[in-house]
Amino acid sequence: MSRLAAVLALVGLLAACAPGATPPSESEGRPPSLTAQPPAITATDAPPAAPAITEARAVEVEWPVSVRVGNSDLIRLALVTRPDGYLTPTAEVPGSQTSGTVVEIPNLYDTHTVTAVARLDAAGFEIDRPGEWPQELQPGEPLRWQWTIRAKEAGRQVVVITLRLRFEPKAGGAAREREVFNRALTVKADTVLGLSGQAAQILGGFGSLVGTVLGFPFLDKILAAVWSRVRPKPKPRA
Repeated sequence: MSRLAAVLALVGLLAACAPGATPPSESEGRPPSLTAQPPAITATDAPPAAPAITEARAVEVEWPVSVRVGNSDLIRLALVTRPDGYLTPTAEVPGSQTSGTVVEIPNLYDTHTVTAVARLDAAGFEIDRPGEWPQELQPGEPLRWQWTIRAKEAGRQVVVITLRLRFEPKAGGAAREREVFNRALTVKADTVLGLSGQAAQILGGFGSLVGTVLGFPFLDKILAAVWSRVRPKPKPRA
């Protein structure tokens, strides 16, 4: 009995002298899935933004190369849909010049009211419709503007055409504007022999009348007969 007690005492002494085990840390006691943090999302990892949908259009302009002072002429502007293989338009008025400029318009018709605002400025001309000229734009539909200009003075005059788009949110809010076309055109205002267009036309009409009269057949005989009737007859001698 004393021997058994001695053995038990020795076992207890050895256990007390052994180094204590380090208790598991808090993180070691949790599953890895609970301690792992999600990776940070950087700018390069973000999904790319969807490309904006645009509508293919073209801005067409027709203007006169020259105008007589005092006369009127037309300047035309159009915002048309652009088909494949688009070409420069043909002038509707002989002697006029045309140009076509390709543009891309944001397709925001579902959420915004789109208005095209045209403007024509010309210091050397009188314009029948000065200032801004707005028209609402619909998808796939063309818009056209036409101004009548009248030259006030001779020389090379500059005409400036601008076209802006105004986007007004249908749900409310501030409108945004975007300029899609701006061009300066040169128009020569000239005269005939220093006369205005109206005076030159009157002089030309008078010249045509004189030419017609002088070209009348048997005019010399008719004039001689008329003269013989209207001239005073000589008095008989006493």
